This record gives sequence, structure tokens and C-alpha cells, in this order.
Amino acid sequence: MAVSSSREEYINIIQQLKDSTPPIASGSRRNKYQVAHDDLIKKLDKRLSEVDEELARVEKQQKKIRDKEAALARAMELVETRQARTRNQARQVDYTAMASGGDTDDVSLVIPSHLNLVANL
Repeated sequence: MAVSSSREEYINIIQQLKDSTPPIASGSRRNKYQVAHDDLIKKLDKRLSEVDEELARVEKQQKKIRDKEAALARAMELVETRQARTRNQARQVDYTAMASGGDTDDVSLVIPSHLNLVANL
């Protein structure tokens, strides 16, 4: 059975129990209800470390789930951008070795004809 839903509530409940501890009359023994009350406070205090560990475990799992969802969202976004992107046609430059007069060192760069340029190297 859950006593509280958060660490702060749990600590407040322990503090309320400590505040409501009945006073012990001097020279008399504690009755079984007072002993049970004190034992409850001690056991709840001991469980505080277990509660902290459980909360840390849950937070770690939630972070892992959030990271996975974020990675999936990024991957889906990349897939969408790849599908939406159109590929530009590349205009390839034609390199032609023109043998003029048998000289193989003379190489001309021929730019595609739609640019109307010719460069000689």
C-alpha cells in the first residue's frame, strides 16, 4: 500500500509521526502502542534510502525512454527531409585530351557548349 506519491509527502508523513509521538511519563514503561509508533518511525526512516533508489531508477528509465523517443523523432525528421529533397542535376565538365600535332602535353579544357566558353591550359 502506498503511503505517499512523492518523496516530500513521505518525509512530511514521517515528520508528522515524529511530532505526534505521545510523551513518556517519567518512571513508567512505554506501552505497546508507543513502542509500535516508534518502530513505525524507525522503519519508515530506513526505507527512505530505498525510496530514493527507486525514484532514481524510475527517473533513469524515464530519461532513457525520452532519449529513445527523441532519437526516433530525429530519425523520422531525417527520413522526411531526404524524401522531400530533390536532387540537382550536376553539370559535368568534359576533360578532353586533344592531340594537336602529336603533342600529348597540350590538354584543353572544354566547358559544356551551353556556357560558350573554352579555356586552354
